[in-house]
Amino acid sequence: LILSVIAIIFFLLLAKILGSSIISSISKFQDGLLTFLKYVNKEISMVNLLDDKANDEVANMAKEVNKNIQIIQTSLEEDKKFLKDTDAVMHRVQNGWYSQLINSNTSNPALIELKKTINVALTKLKDNFITANKTLEEYANYNYTSKLTEKIKGLKCFFKKVCKQAG
Repeated sequence: LILSVIAIIFFLLLAKILGSSIISSISKFQDGLLTFLKYVNKEISMVNLLDDKANDEVANMAKEVNKNIQIIQTSLEEDKKFLKDTDAVMHRVQNGWYSQLINSNTSNPALIELKKTINVALTKLKDNFITANKTLEEYANYNYTSKLTEKIKGLKCFFKKVCKQAG
């Protein structure tokens, strides 16, 4: 009987210790995961990897989450750098520097497409200004045989309005 009571107390104590250990591991995992989600939602600017040093299922999950944290963190930093470069290019264009292009790279497909679209638009805009400048230079040299092409239709309309107002 005494041996039975000692065995029951031993097993209850063991269950309490194991339960506390499991709850502690899950709680740490939950805290780390919630911190990561705050990072993804831009509520915080830094994230730490989850504690994956134990040798249990929770640590195995933490290892997998850590791999994804590193991938996402790299991707978000890459996107941040890309957007900063894009902003700088657009400010230069706003100030009349039409030869600027976005040079940063990203693995984000939507931002890659945005880069292509903006760079094509900037290249075409630059080409339009070059064509308009050449035509204006010829006009300045009294050569009125050159015409603005349909390719720069918006500028052509603009110059027609200017000429009507001046004439």
